Amino acid sequence: MWCAIGIDGGLTGAVVAVCQDLRVLGYFDMPLVEGTRKKKGGKKVHYHTYDAPELHRKLGAMLDVLRRHGYSTQVFLEYAQAMPQQGVSSVFTTGRCYGMAEMAVVSLKVPYQIIIPRVWMKQVLAGLPKTDDKTRSFTQAARLFPSLPLKKPKGTIPSLDGRADAALLAYYGLSLIKEMDHEAQAARA
Repeated sequence: MWCAIGIDGGLTGAVVAVCQDLRVLGYFDMPLVEGTRKKKGGKKVHYHTYDAPELHRKLGAMLDVLRRHGYSTQVFLEYAQAMPQQGVSSVFTTGRCYGMAEMAVVSLKVPYQIIIPRVWMKQVLAGLPKTDDKTRSFTQAARLFPSLPLKKPKGTIPSLDGRADAALLAYYGLSLIKEMDHEAQAARA
């Protein structure tokens, strides 16, 4: 049986594993560490950044469990790109996560595909009312994956859009896997 793992980078990103019958087999939010740096004038600023070793460890553990249960696994990594009006440091941060996630996948020797956001969104969000992409993603992910927690308690980081997007990216990945299986069967016939 196939399992697709969707990886949505970003500070609110996530990793979600979904099998062919649309059960969520596992998920985790993008691992972060807190840091401090001094700004001009000596004022300390707190920030969050990616925890590359923890991402590698968690993804490796997820893959081990899936393999032990007999799943063939493929990763679908969302392509990171600069957006209009996005600051330079934000673009750098997004690109850093993208590269870190790709290297984790490569080092764990799991097949993967890089997917452009508008490509998976066009297919997976088709037919939903025209609102902003986050609302549409939450709506579709909640419908397809009711067991996936998409809301955080008040007083914490408010957005779990990374979970919704990662789950929908895995869902899109499953459609690609199914398409490849059909083509392989047709070639054998």
